Amino acid sequence: MSINIQPRSLIPHRHGSFWAAAAPRPELGGAQAVGVFSEHMKEAEALRQCEILRNLINRGPGNDPDALSEALGILRTLRANAADYPRRRLSEISEELRRWFSVRRWREDSDPAGLRVRDRLMANITMVEKTWSSASEPARS
Repeated sequence: MSINIQPRSLIPHRHGSFWAAAAPRPELGGAQAVGVFSEHMKEAEALRQCEILRNLINRGPGNDPDALSEALGILRTLRANAADYPRRRLSEISEELRRWFSVRRWREDSDPAGLRVRDRLMANITMVEKTWSSASEPARS
């Protein structure tokens, strides 16, 4: 069962005004992105979302609130559908993404290009892909 999400043309702002809704991002497959929100995410969907995360990470490092927001949304969806071990890795990715898309925090004294942060992100995503199983799937023996 899929949940059909219809975009609204205006999003209410907490101060009473309205924001125009953003156009669907090409990284999310545009109008096809609603498939991400299936009741039980299958492995193929999870792998596709991991690839989208990689593409977003490649837009950094540095301040990119749009990429961060998009990536955190993907992580929330993955976490909601993941079994225990991938879910823990996804939490680690969430923290690293906040660092990666910050103004300065991605820089470490011994790694001014931020390669270690990027490498940790990519390694964690790879581990999620390798260990993915939906929370609704029976345990693999």
